[in-house]
Amino acid sequence: MRMKASIMTSSALAVVTVPRAEPNWYVRGGAAMERFWLSCEMHGLAVQPSSPVFLYAIDESDIATLAGERYLDEMFSLFERFNDFWGISDGESAIMVFRIFQAPPPSVHSIRLPLAHLLSRENETLAEVTPIVPISMQNW
Repeated sequence: MRMKASIMTSSALAVVTVPRAEPNWYVRGGAAMERFWLSCEMHGLAVQPSSPVFLYAIDESDIATLAGERYLDEMFSLFERFNDFWGISDGESAIMVFRIFQAPPPSVHSIRLPLAHLLSRENETLAEVTPIVPISMQNW
């Protein structure tokens, strides 16, 4: 029920898809997810992965493995309704669902590379890049 409430209060939802359920397309889809997430953050939007369990299934057999025989019919029905709603065709595969919303800045920060470096195509080595260290962590 908590997931439904969070989805319903989101400003938007996004689904990242790939044309085929093949390893090379999953890698490309992962890169697209990363670019999408970073672009949202650059525009001051919060992003949260919110993928249903059946998203990791390609067919009915996968759904049975993930959900068990007891929930197979219900999960398969949700899987089909999801694909119909988002217009996902046969062969195409959804790889992630994101909720997008307005939120205050995070209260805890991790040490990260500068965003400009991540979105840059320049070839720098990691030794040349200084990570961002939030002020609150500089005295650790």
